[in-house]
Amino acid sequence: IELARGGEYNGLLRTLGYKKDIPAIGGAINLNELINL
Repeated sequence: IELARGGEYNGLLRTLGYKKDIPAIGGAINLNELINL
């Protein structure tokens, strides 16, 4: 069962054309799996 997932997205904005390199992180919680526990 996967309840949550995340990652490091350093350099993503620069890849998309933004001039500055900005460090970034993200995450998500799978509420359907959490509720069905």
